[in-house]
Amino acid sequence: MPAAIENYDVVIIGGAMSGAATALVLKRERPELRVLIIEKSKVFGRRVGEATVEVSTYFLTKILGLTTYLNESHLVKQGMRFWFFNDQTHSLDECAEVGGRMLARLISFQVDRARLDQEILERAVAAGATLLRPAEAGNIALNPGGPQKI
Repeated sequence: MPAAIENYDVVIIGGAMSGAATALVLKRERPELRVLIIEKSKVFGRRVGEATVEVSTYFLTKILGLTTYLNESHLVKQGMRFWFFNDQTHSLDECAEVGGRMLARLISFQVDRARLDQEILERAVAAGATLLRPAEAGNIALNPGGPQKI
C-alpha cells in the first residue's frame, strides 16, 4: 500500500455491494470525505441464483437510485410461486398453486451479482471515491480515538 493511504478519512476493505454502497452513500452525504475502497479481485466472480427481497430492493432503488439500471439489466420478479400436479391435472390452471395472493408494493429482482457489484462500485468511484484494485489490506492497527494504520 502506498504511504498516502494515511490521508483518507474512510478506508473500506471490500468493493462489492456492501463496500461500494457504503462508499457511495458516504460520498453523497459528505462529499468532502476522502474515501478509499480496497478491492482484492481484478473482476467480480459470477454467482448463480442471486435475488433481492423487497427490503433490499428498496435500498437499491430508493437509496442508491438503481431503479432504471435494475429494470434494464436484470430480471424483474414478483416473489416465488409453486405449482403442484398429480395424475388428474392436465394443464397449469388445474394445478394447486402456492404463493402470495397480492403483488408486492416493491418488486424484487433476479440479479447478476457480478454486474450489480461492478455497477455500484463504478458509481462510488464516479461520486469521488478512490479505488485500489486489485489490492489487499494488511497490518491493520486500530488506534481508538486516533489515526488508524493499514
